[in-house]
Amino acid sequence: MVVLQNEELKVQISEIGAELYSVTSKEGRECTWNGDPAFWKGRCPNLFPICGRLRDNKYIYEGKEYTLGSHGFAKLMEFEAEKLSDVSAVFTLRETEETLANYPFKFEFKVKYTLNGRAIDVEYIVNNKTDGDMYFSVGGHEGYMCEGGIENFYIEFDKNVTLDSYTVVGPIISHETTRILENSNILPLKNDYFKVDALVFKDIDFDNLTIKRNDGTHNVKVDFKGFENLLLWMVPGAPYLCVEPWYGFPDFTDSNYIFKEKVGIQKLGKDETFNAVHTITF
Repeated sequence: MVVLQNEELKVQISEIGAELYSVTSKEGRECTWNGDPAFWKGRCPNLFPICGRLRDNKYIYEGKEYTLGSHGFAKLMEFEAEKLSDVSAVFTLRETEETLANYPFKFEFKVKYTLNGRAIDVEYIVNNKTDGDMYFSVGGHEGYMCEGGIENFYIEFDKNVTLDSYTVVGPIISHETTRILENSNILPLKNDYFKVDALVFKDIDFDNLTIKRNDGTHNVKVDFKGFENLLLWMVPGAPYLCVEPWYGFPDFTDSNYIFKEKVGIQKLGKDETFNAVHTITF
């Protein structure tokens, strides 16, 4: 476990998955989900090289079939950790024989955390080490504590938005959508939203959201400018909410399995680098 700390926050990060394990405020409040297995044993996994699930857990690349589980393999693997200072650390994952068997690309995936007051910058850096193009997705999946349940909270967006959520069918999604919000910046949270699975928003046109408690006692803001898609997820009745900014998307029910054509897939040329940052402010 790597520990970062300043006057406002104490942050613990696991070398397994480079996962944000705990964020404690100077007031002693645990800000991120505690991994209670009664609801969900995850906390804040990093998603790579896919986000969400593949149709039948498989894809085809250059005529060969491969298998990947939900959200890819990075969340389960040990990263190489380097503490840069009291307030910054970088975690690095490279391909192995095991990853090459189901993801035929050589890569370097880094997750860098930097504390700045009550904010944490989470930077994803993907380098293509393959002799040719590389295809991937990457995203966050941070869980935030919502004491007493999410219906004591609402979401405030940075502007008025209209949100249509894609319908989850099993582990993937259909092309059907449901209007969740129309021309408003306030979304009251309801357990019913998550009875099937998640709220799934594609091609978002807003830059941040804030989870606010109805009585105004605390909130958390997540900035994700540039990210293409966003999911909200929790287990109904659980006291947390996951905010998931993605450069990626789950497969549709009619996916043709072709990796190069997968919705939300990113492409890097040989030796090219991808960077994306989202910021969490407590």
